[in-house]
Amino acid sequence: MPKIFVKGLRMHQARELLRSRFSQFYRFAPEQFAMSLLTARNITVNIFGETVHYGSFSLSAVNTAFNALMAAGGPNDLGTVRNIKVIRGRETKHLDIYEFMNNPAVQYDFFLEDNDIIHVPVAERITGVRGAVRRPFRYELTGNENLVKLLEFAGGLNANAYREVVQVQRFIDDKQVLIDVQLKNLLDNKQDFVLLNGDEVIVRIIPSPIENTAVIEGAVELPGPYALHETNRISDLLKKGNLRPEARTDVAFLLRTNNDQTTRLLQVNLDEILQSPGSARDFPLQPKDRLTVYAKGRYTDRSSINISGAVREQVKGYPYTQDSSLTLRRAILLAGGLSPDASGLGMIVRSEPGNIKQLQYIDVDLAAAFDNPESAANIVLKPFDKLEVLSRSAFTDTATIRISGAVRRPGEFLYGKNMSLRDAILLAGGLKLEAARNRVDVYRILIKENEPTRAVVTTTQVDSNLVNAGSYGIQPYDEIVIRTVPEFEFQRFVELRGEVRYPGRYALVSDNETLSDVIQRAGGLSAEAFAEGASLYRSDEQKGYVVTDLKEAMLNYRSLHNHILKDGDILDVPKREDLVSIRTANTRASEVIIAPLIANGLINVAYTPGKRAGWFIRKYTAGFGKTAQRTHVAVEQPNGKINRTVNFGLFKVYPRVTKGSVITVGGKPEKERRVEKEKKPIDWDKAFTQILATAGTLATVLLAVSALKN
Repeated sequence: MPKIFVKGLRMHQARELLRSRFSQFYRFAPEQFAMSLLTARNITVNIFGETVHYGSFSLSAVNTAFNALMAAGGPNDLGTVRNIKVIRGRETKHLDIYEFMNNPAVQYDFFLEDNDIIHVPVAERITGVRGAVRRPFRYELTGNENLVKLLEFAGGLNANAYREVVQVQRFIDDKQVLIDVQLKNLLDNKQDFVLLNGDEVIVRIIPSPIENTAVIEGAVELPGPYALHETNRISDLLKKGNLRPEARTDVAFLLRTNNDQTTRLLQVNLDEILQSPGSARDFPLQPKDRLTVYAKGRYTDRSSINISGAVREQVKGYPYTQDSSLTLRRAILLAGGLSPDASGLGMIVRSEPGNIKQLQYIDVDLAAAFDNPESAANIVLKPFDKLEVLSRSAFTDTATIRISGAVRRPGEFLYGKNMSLRDAILLAGGLKLEAARNRVDVYRILIKENEPTRAVVTTTQVDSNLVNAGSYGIQPYDEIVIRTVPEFEFQRFVELRGEVRYPGRYALVSDNETLSDVIQRAGGLSAEAFAEGASLYRSDEQKGYVVTDLKEAMLNYRSLHNHILKDGDILDVPKREDLVSIRTANTRASEVIIAPLIANGLINVAYTPGKRAGWFIRKYTAGFGKTAQRTHVAVEQPNGKINRTVNFGLFKVYPRVTKGSVITVGGKPEKERRVEKEKKPIDWDKAFTQILATAGTLATVLLAVSALKN
């Protein structure tokens, strides 16, 4: 086969050419021939105008102008979407995105070729629509498109749109005006309203309240509003609502709302209206009328009874029968009968009919009422009676016992008949490991009729099975205390950290063991230990760090710093320290020292033996600052001890400095700083003048005195 040239052909033309040429050399059915494009060439498309991105874009040749616009980010806020130009040589096509939204197949009319130009001009006529439309938005109109087309673009009117009149907001002569447009007349006459750039169309919503209705409520089957044009009179409303059998028909009330929103209440007779529909008593209805039909039960006194206490089921608000058939026996049966703990006695709380707050209490004999229903004991209940069936437990005190001490669950427990000491200990979870079984104290209160109470104590013991020798019985209100074995305690541990020979946890093997004792058991301090900086942390009672001097404690066993250790103590011994830290606040350090040497407000300097805090401040921080309070210089020792300046009036003694110390200079109070700031500078010319004047005056006085002497 010779070469087949398809350059410049469209896909369907190339397919037809290839099928024709191949049919000259091969035999095949039409459905046996297919052609597909594996790779399309790249073309260059130039996009200009009001787009997010513009310039030359390299795209596959299968893309349309719509794809190219997407690659450019689409038109910007100023760009048109209705009059986009696709330019190929001298030929220009106009692309409308609204048309593409209605029919996406339009894109196939805008395939691109190499060096095509897409130009997006500025939109000329933008109008908006809001209110009762499906798509309230801003739309671009072209040509003869106006109000009707705008509403079509917006998806049409909503069902609740007011179609009679729409309003157009328009700018005229530097003012905003409002134009009423008779939309219904335009649509009926197939006319239109011309819109200008910047117009805003407002479609109002029909007010939601429905006023042309009347309402029926109360004792009717179908309450609710009904349309007045089909329901003209009260009789019509009654037919729509369908009265219930329990409805009271000799009286009902019609609430009428006037135009000024005041109301008027009308009483109507439904029997007369139903007998003579359309009569004078069958009032014509007006908008917002509300007819209320009440049930007969609303006009009847309804009463109830309550049954509580020792019955199987509590009864609350049971309707009272007016036939005097609700007797005491029947009331108990209504509550499911008496419960097993019922005492057979009861109490009726009765309210006086004329004053419900005035009560009467009536004792009843339930046993007699049940044994002989015809007797006077089976009294008839009255409205609002409250029957309380008394329980046997109501006449019994709830006794308890208490157990404490070396048991697993100490607390208070209910007393039981024939309760033993073993029972009480088992209720408390049994004895703890430290419990002293040979020391169980039982505190008992002796209660005798008409005599003062008296407390006694009995000490007993229990064996491994918690049984005491005399099978000691427990009485109500006994308090049992299980003592602890004397001096019983588990191992107590302290922890040594840092520069000791063998750091770690150590048990206190004897009472009152001290710092030096435990350190000796740990092999003593290491060669790098800095005993002066050792710290002791005590967790017992949350005391925290304790100021100590380990060096002194190691040298003198009787030293006050040789503390007696407690469980949980932590001793931390640091390495040797040969530096001194100085806080730069209230000093002149920031004026003479470069920033890297000051870290977190501190400078670290070498320790010089025998020097005091004042020497270090002058040597390394250029002296005291303007805000310094020189009598408030303090030195914090590595072990937490703080030494302060001693002020003797004419001179001050600054504290000594040791290795690892921190020197702090206090600041003046805020009031003193303000006074210094308020001082005015000295006028030296004026001062010298005053001095010379004073000297001259003094010389004159001396000459006068000398003359008098002569």
